[in-house]
Amino acid sequence: MIRRDRPADAGFFFHIVSLIDRILVTRVRRCLFYLQFAVRKRITRLSRQPHEFMRLPLRTRIGLRSFFVRWNSHADFGVYYQVFINKDYDLSRFALGRRVEELYESIVTQGRVPFIVDAGANIGASAVWFASSFPKSKIVTIEPAPKNCELIKRNCAGIDYELFAGGISSEDGTMYLTDPGCGDWAFRVVEEDSVAPDERRTAEVPVFSASHIIDGQIRRSATPFICKIDIEGGEVHLFRKNTDWIDKFPLLIVELHDYMLPGGSRSKDFLACISRYDFDFVPYGENVFCFNNRILSNTLSRCSPIPSHA
Repeated sequence: MIRRDRPADAGFFFHIVSLIDRILVTRVRRCLFYLQFAVRKRITRLSRQPHEFMRLPLRTRIGLRSFFVRWNSHADFGVYYQVFINKDYDLSRFALGRRVEELYESIVTQGRVPFIVDAGANIGASAVWFASSFPKSKIVTIEPAPKNCELIKRNCAGIDYELFAGGISSEDGTMYLTDPGCGDWAFRVVEEDSVAPDERRTAEVPVFSASHIIDGQIRRSATPFICKIDIEGGEVHLFRKNTDWIDKFPLLIVELHDYMLPGGSRSKDFLACISRYDFDFVPYGENVFCFNNRILSNTLSRCSPIPSHA
């Protein structure tokens, strides 16, 4: 039986109450968010032609800017919610987040440019988040869907970014863009013989070698900083070979897709590659945050106590 007068039980009771509070707050916040934008979508539908963009005001750490979504795209609103409302990429919740921020300051103080790879950039929400969090960084965006690329160009205006319109893999080549019918955030890049029967093959797209992209930035005197990967199952191609670039980044943020594509062992090569190096792995939401201890151990501050993020 739980007794609130015993310290251990009191702590347990506190964590239960905190968890319930977080769940309720999150649900209320999500409901208010979608209610607000349902109203915006209705107004847009009545006042504008279909397929136009909706401009949303966005307050970031470095000021107010505009962010554009397709008024008829549930996926665009979902991405906006995940990144800017739910703050999926906020590093302050992690014990090693402070070290990542200190490393950024150290890189900038030395006159170098940190670069952030955003593989699976979608409409540019995560690119804008990282650019506002680390404003002296260069953002390298990689996105295969042409209509998403149009929004990246709008949303990343004024940011130091470079767009690779295509997929990312372990080597340069050509693959096929497929639409599994799950919205504008679920396009996949696959080999010709890997198109599922229920997927629609939309176009042939170039794929870029991760090592070539990263080495190209390093040759321009930029410094690897963060690599975020959300490529809808494409990790099976990305981590197949030529993976030495993994250990150059202090932080990798990876969404694995075994849950979405069961039976394909799509995380196997990623796990085999990264297990060769000294990383801490912290799951949060849909992502796994992989902190490179070899690089981050050189920072000066002690690690703060691990915050709760259940």
